[in-house]
Amino acid sequence: MQEHSSEMLNARPDGDKELRILSAQLPKRTLQVQKPDGNEFITSITYELEYWCETKNEHLADGNHYKYMDNEKMLMQGVEFRTEIEGVPIIVSLALNNSIK
Repeated sequence: MQEHSSEMLNARPDGDKELRILSAQLPKRTLQVQKPDGNEFITSITYELEYWCETKNEHLADGNHYKYMDNEKMLMQGVEFRTEIEGVPIIVSLALNNSIK
């Protein structure tokens, strides 16, 4: 089974893990490995992995609202929330450009 990275986005949203295999073709004569009987060029790499998608509802609080203005005309405004995913801090933001109509 061979899949492309764009197909990885089609995980079922139920959280069940699936076995996925990714394969990438390498440009010819770019990567080689040493073997006891001489070097050999690698033409592809295949990864086997578990893949799943989990949906979590989180309450985003304490957002920072900001505005960019020019002579009392609002050019852009937005809001940022700080949270984390699996212990990794991230910033979720939404910005609206007021000059686009």
